[in-house]
Amino acid sequence: MKRQALIVAIISLASGFGGVPRAAADIKMVEPIGPAWVIDSASYTGSVQDPIVRLKGVYEIRLLRNGRVQVPLAIGQATVTDVTIQSKVGEAHIVPMGSAYALLAEKKGRYQVQVTFNALLVQQEGYEGLLVGIPQAAFSTLELSVPRKELELRPRDLLYAETFADAKGQTQSVNAKLGAQPVIDLRWRTKPAAAAVVEPVLTGEVRSVWLFEDGVAHLNSLIAYRSLQGEARRLVMRVPASLEVLAVRGGGIDEWHLEGAGDDRQLIVNLAYAIKGEAYPLFIEAEQALAPDAAAHSVPAIVLVGVKQERGTIAIGRAGSLEVSAETAEGITRVDVRELPTEMLASAGGSVVMAYRYHQQPYQLSLALERHEDHPVLAAIAEQGDLTTVISSQGGLLTRAAYWVRSNKKQFLSVTLPESASLWSCLVGGESVKPVKGEGEQLLIPLKTDAALQQAQTVELVYFQKAGEPERFGHLALQGPVLDVPTTVANWTVYTPKRMCVLRSDGNVQSGAFSPVFVEEAFAAEPVFAAEPVFAGQAAQLAGYAVMKKSSLGGSAYYLDSGNDSGNLQFRSSKGRLSQRTLDLQAVDAASPQSAPADAPESKDEWLGVLAGRLRETGILPLKIRLPNAGSVHHFSRLMATSEPLAVRLTFVKTLW
Repeated sequence: MKRQALIVAIISLASGFGGVPRAAADIKMVEPIGPAWVIDSASYTGSVQDPIVRLKGVYEIRLLRNGRVQVPLAIGQATVTDVTIQSKVGEAHIVPMGSAYALLAEKKGRYQVQVTFNALLVQQEGYEGLLVGIPQAAFSTLELSVPRKELELRPRDLLYAETFADAKGQTQSVNAKLGAQPVIDLRWRTKPAAAAVVEPVLTGEVRSVWLFEDGVAHLNSLIAYRSLQGEARRLVMRVPASLEVLAVRGGGIDEWHLEGAGDDRQLIVNLAYAIKGEAYPLFIEAEQALAPDAAAHSVPAIVLVGVKQERGTIAIGRAGSLEVSAETAEGITRVDVRELPTEMLASAGGSVVMAYRYHQQPYQLSLALERHEDHPVLAAIAEQGDLTTVISSQGGLLTRAAYWVRSNKKQFLSVTLPESASLWSCLVGGESVKPVKGEGEQLLIPLKTDAALQQAQTVELVYFQKAGEPERFGHLALQGPVLDVPTTVANWTVYTPKRMCVLRSDGNVQSGAFSPVFVEEAFAAEPVFAAEPVFAGQAAQLAGYAVMKKSSLGGSAYYLDSGNDSGNLQFRSSKGRLSQRTLDLQAVDAASPQSAPADAPESKDEWLGVLAGRLRETGILPLKIRLPNAGSVHHFSRLMATSEPLAVRLTFVKTLW
């Protein structure tokens, strides 16, 4: 009131000096600037009584002006158990304010308030401690008693807190200068005691797979360590000097190395973490050289050092031409190979011949070694060969030789053409290739080495010979190419001019075509009329033979039918004795004429001739060559053709019409 009267007097005085007089009602009061109260200091004391922290806070509060003032005393994440006004300069009260409390007073001056509260210990990141919100004071302190032997404060708390131990060292006092912080966030943990030295007790189980081959013995060993007591970060094994360690693998390996020499050489493996209880697998790859003439071999053993018990299993395998048999065994027991774990058999690739088991070291195992010479085997074979020769009236011979070759990584197929033959084209697997010259008159035809071993690849040759114009009566000798691989089935189809009447034929072949059905195919399905294999791109030549239906031997009708929905060719029999077989001939023209041509074959042999000739009337890159279907057809065949060339000698007479 005095302050308001003073303001009115000043305004009146100002109006007396020429100011404009104003009514008292027109005067607007100015609110004071700044807070009405401050908390000068706050001190907290308490103790940890697991799992609760009990604290008492004393606040020094100063009201800066008269009038009703409300001072909040909010404490977060805690339960207030008591609030007391310890000193005051006028009437004051503690009143609830939401979920907290407040000091309500009207007279300026100093007030002291005490608040008692409880909070739970917090656990986080390996630390425990206190986390509560407090009223913000100009300066706050904390003194806390913690029943721990040694405390390790969180690194950031070391800036404003320190610890002191009592006389007995069982309790620690934490003194913190909190400053003006609105929260108490203090964490600590007990310092780890010095670890007791416990000698590790380890056991080990060894599974070793030996694979013997010419000149070297390979070892794959799995060692399963297990800790029965304590921890182990260092694994030691004694490795014979004759054994070369190639690789050591395992989880958390820091590094491994070999120390020492001779029979005292040790393999040391240092781990980044300790082995505790659970099994730890360690893989070792090694090899040992074998003397070329050694008749016996003592199997070296990897001995685990520092283990209480070692037991193991040994698998002996062989590869190549080496034969392995047992000689002497001491401290080790032979077991059946079928008792081995599956992973050991898989590691040896199914070549395990012996197995042993031991329950302690040392043991001795000696093997007898016997070396056998490799027997030569075929690197390639021609499963089927088909030759087609067309003889002109002037004595020219044009021959297509096609072979289905199965190769075991053979790089070149050696072919010797008949004398005076001129090579016109060469095709491998449907692609044009360039043959190279070998020894003498040999041609080396490059094979596809990336082809699957079980898949035959086609080799096609077209060559020309000049035999001279035939006489009225005489003989004509034909000779086929010579391959450096055997041929299991060879068919030869010869077309002679119509005026050349063949009286007889002889040679190292037999008359008639051989149906190339192999034994396993005959047992796998009922007998079928087996068509000859079709080269890629040759199916288009069958467009003119969409339907061939003529009577043949035995009253059956054999014909090709391309009028089905799929557009494929089918072989059928009118009596049903032959099962249906479909050739995958996607190049056949579905719009082919549906009537038999005038020159359709009259017999089964003629049909075979058409199949053998027309199916191969395909251009061979880089020249497009077709064999004409002219004259009379003769079929010859031979089983098991080797290095001897196919030979046919025709005795003929030349007619006038």
